[in-house]
Amino acid sequence: MFKHSFCQLTHVTTKANKSYSRRQQGFTIIELVVVIALLGILSAVALPRFLDVNRDATIATMKGVVGALETAMTLSHSQAYIDGTSKDASSTLTVDGNAISMINGYPSGTATGVTMLIEAPSGDWKQRASSHPGAWVIWHGAINEDAGSARCYVRYRQSTAVGERPVIDFEDSGC
Repeated sequence: MFKHSFCQLTHVTTKANKSYSRRQQGFTIIELVVVIALLGILSAVALPRFLDVNRDATIATMKGVVGALETAMTLSHSQAYIDGTSKDASSTLTVDGNAISMINGYPSGTATGVTMLIEAPSGDWKQRASSHPGAWVIWHGAINEDAGSARCYVRYRQSTAVGERPVIDFEDSGC
């Protein structure tokens, strides 16, 4: 008589005792509550993972700064070698019209040294002299605290002897 279908059928009787079937449309309140509860659970699980993506992005951009510092350090040392000043305790290298202070053939860890070799959009990065002599600290502008207290920074420490490369520290435990 009736073919089975995926829709729910309801039997209705009219005044004239004629019977026919009609389909119910829509969702019950219980179905809607279950769907809303599932969406709430999924968002509670997904939200912390989304917030962790911001941390990952900050760390990734800071790793880019490490790469930029290493490249600037290597290229400037190569130029100092060509100029014959790579073994000088203190010298100056001119790059794009800017005087870069050099220590032991590498950029110094001062405002007139390594920071003159890298460019960053204003507001994206903060920087200052480190508490360590001859070191410069750079951190992401999204971090409102000072780099040291936030434990999220890149630190460039200038060469301490001829033939020694500068040290680049990367701290991300507080990012």
